[in-house]
Amino acid sequence: MKKSIERDSKLELIRIFSMLFIVSSHYVLHGGIVNEVTGFDFNGLTSDFLYIGGKIGANLFIMLSGYLLCDCIYKTERLLKTALITLFYSTIGLLLGLIVFNDISVIDIIKSFFPIITDRYWFVTTYFLILVFMPYLNYAIIILNKKQLEFLLLLGFVLWCFIPTFFNQDLNFSNFIWFIFLYILGSGMKKYKFLYVDTAKSFIISLVFYLLIFISIQLLKLCSLQSEFFETKIYFFTNSHSILTFFFTVFFFNGMLSLKSFTNYWLNKVAKATFAIYLIHDNDFIREWLWKDLLKVSDYRHSSIFIWHYIFSILLIFLIGVILEILREVVFKMLLEDKIKKISTNCNLILSKFFPE
Repeated sequence: MKKSIERDSKLELIRIFSMLFIVSSHYVLHGGIVNEVTGFDFNGLTSDFLYIGGKIGANLFIMLSGYLLCDCIYKTERLLKTALITLFYSTIGLLLGLIVFNDISVIDIIKSFFPIITDRYWFVTTYFLILVFMPYLNYAIIILNKKQLEFLLLLGFVLWCFIPTFFNQDLNFSNFIWFIFLYILGSGMKKYKFLYVDTAKSFIISLVFYLLIFISIQLLKLCSLQSEFFETKIYFFTNSHSILTFFFTVFFFNGMLSLKSFTNYWLNKVAKATFAIYLIHDNDFIREWLWKDLLKVSDYRHSSIFIWHYIFSILLIFLIGVILEILREVVFKMLLEDKIKKISTNCNLILSKFFPE
């Protein structure tokens, strides 16, 4: 019997932090708090602080994927499982939507059964494309030496991070291009240990960049009081490819990598459910009901228990996500695991002709 390989919990912690950043950002975004200028009161400032993490979480997830998958043998089982898990939670969202809402269109129903190709989840669609092109990305990482990889990353940084930040020009930027860049960066940090800085320095530097993003929001809010031009620019530096977001991501990721390896069963269990947590809480039909009807986030905008409501909401979402994912795993193991393995084995035989080990 094959012994399962224990996951390094310091890497699984990155997954958990990634989802914590994303869900926290969605709490204030989809809860309706940052749809308008939040103000300078304590709850408004806290909302801005939480909002910053949304794109950081996505960046961390893709960098970790590059770090973990760059030296993996390409298996279609990963693609199949990603597609089926996404379909499973998309269907759950649809069923809840049919119960709660009465105005779901036929188009919405069809899209729910094809969530990846209809871009129901922008992140999942882009991540799935990365998985599709993974063998080519990994091959490029293998054949490029350190200097060539450094130059490629420098080029990507200038084109899609530096220029968009300082010149506000996107140069045909897309989430797919950005995810490729982050995947290669995560791979490079594993292969060549780019930018090695010790743990304490990494976290201090990352905190500085997070605070700089926070300060930029407050300064742009002040500017928006003087000119309408700045009203749409307040959260400019929270973009996934802004230079401040990028450097926070890199140094935070590096700090996590420089921690000592350890194994914790429960951390790994939660980390394994993070993808499901994303699919559940950010489903088109669940999103509005969750934040506005169930949790009523906007009602707590000026409340003295705003922070406690935030903590309760995050813990609830994580708990529901973990429980549902455990149940989903049981169902898939009973009904689909053998079929998935059979299909992926046949696909892998075909692919092995193009990508020999």
